[in-house]
Amino acid sequence: MKPEPVHALMDKLRTSASAPPALGALFERARVAELYRLGRAAYLTRTVNAGILLVGRGGPHAADALLAWFACVLGVSLGRVLLHRAFARTGGGDADPRTWETRFALGAFSGGAVWSAAVLVFFDASGPLMQMGLLFVVGGNVIGAAGLYAASTRTLCAYIALPLGAMLVQLLMQPLPAYRLLALVVGVFGVVLMRVHRELNGSLAEALRTRLENASMV
Repeated sequence: MKPEPVHALMDKLRTSASAPPALGALFERARVAELYRLGRAAYLTRTVNAGILLVGRGGPHAADALLAWFACVLGVSLGRVLLHRAFARTGGGDADPRTWETRFALGAFSGGAVWSAAVLVFFDASGPLMQMGLLFVVGGNVIGAAGLYAASTRTLCAYIALPLGAMLVQLLMQPLPAYRLLALVVGVFGVVLMRVHRELNGSLAEALRTRLENASMV
């Protein structure tokens, strides 16, 4: 069963026999439904990215640690899939949508924690090329989160805080000046990412409000 789509929420608004639900409440339900709908892509893509890192990192000295880390990735992904199914069974969050948003944000935080662990554990054990590859994979996940979690700033912050922090820590701890320059780039990247997310979040919110308001006048 899929989460209740936005158009179904509009139908409820148009056909309610008694006083219709407040637009604000419908907006929150629609926003959280969008969060779960858009977030589905992360469950597979993050696992695939973890598999790429597992294969690319290689090395017998890191095999056990990598396999343990990959198992954590799978566990977090499975937990988030189960949460998504639980949300779907409610028909789109009949309970308080903020509660479902908090649960989703906690799942995102768990995912971010796993990726930050990869940076903290495997960065120093890699050569420069593999270090850049690790940062590229983790950074790609962070960039994707700006769009996937456009419906919830709280969820985005929960996901990216630890990976960005881990990248900054590791780069600043390296002895060469070039790494400190990269740390500055990561810091600027984080600021720009939040700016982009705010634009996406505002556009999504405006579109949802407009659609719900138009539906209420039909």
